[in-house]
Amino acid sequence: MAREKAQELAKYGLQAESIHQLLDLYEKDLWGKVQRTKLSQNSYKTYCCRIKQLKETFEPREIFSDVTYYRLIEVLDYWIQTKSNNQSFELFAELRRFWKYAAPLYCNGKNIAASLPNDYVSSRVQKPQPTRFFTDLESIATLWLNVSSCSSIHQKNAVRFMIVTGVRPINVSNLRWEYVDLDNLEIIYPAGVTGMRGAMKTQKEFRLPITREMQKILEEQREWNASVPNCNHMFVFLQPRDPNLTFAKRSLDKLVKTNSPADAVKGITHEGTVKGKAGAFNTMCRKFLKSNVIVQMRAKGFSRSDTREISLLCLHHSDRMY
Repeated sequence: MAREKAQELAKYGLQAESIHQLLDLYEKDLWGKVQRTKLSQNSYKTYCCRIKQLKETFEPREIFSDVTYYRLIEVLDYWIQTKSNNQSFELFAELRRFWKYAAPLYCNGKNIAASLPNDYVSSRVQKPQPTRFFTDLESIATLWLNVSSCSSIHQKNAVRFMIVTGVRPINVSNLRWEYVDLDNLEIIYPAGVTGMRGAMKTQKEFRLPITREMQKILEEQREWNASVPNCNHMFVFLQPRDPNLTFAKRSLDKLVKTNSPADAVKGITHEGTVKGKAGAFNTMCRKFLKSNVIVQMRAKGFSRSDTREISLLCLHHSDRMY
């Protein structure tokens, strides 16, 4: 029986590659998805950070096909003891994805990571909760006034555009003039199509009406763009130091943090907070827009369910069409 089993294993070619070698292949496979527009660059960078953590956990010459169930339990216990709650969850999920990728080719289809209990980490650590931070009208008003002193019109208008629209920082930096229709007072972020990613995180089309304040911002940007011949005429907001590049989304975080009053972020930090543990700066603008929409609609007599659904729609969190 042992000889027959050995012949069966040899027939399908049990491999002797190390975990580190297969992690490199896994990373290349993810990069291939980026090139095929099945995965975003930002998601790829996040996965690479987790892959690096996996490499630090396993020995360089540790053979993938020799890893046992008990070895993986040992790894999970180590993460639970040494990593934050959120990191433990993320690394556990990444471990399973990696084993699902490598096991069919390099372990004769034996995926021991699939045998791990789904709640092994969640039953031992507190599940991460979203932030409960928020801001108020006075803080946003102060931020609005403070950015008027920025050295660049792009800095001032990029922050103000994010305040009045509630879009994510990436949708400030990737806003193209072709999306803007000033005649019909509408901005249309396109949906993703085959071979091409959409502008929004959800990959769905997002229509944004242009208010009077937004119109002022966009007209200021258009006048500046028309007066500077040697700049990037494709995007609305550009980098102050190099107008051939789009506005950096990281700069938005710094600008909001610098120009907000000291007590702008309100709320309680609790153990296991995911977003906003140190400060909810760009998320703050989105949460402000959502709460402001709810307050304004409730004041006009709309029901609680309608105000919630409309606020989700304004943040591109709803699939319902109106």
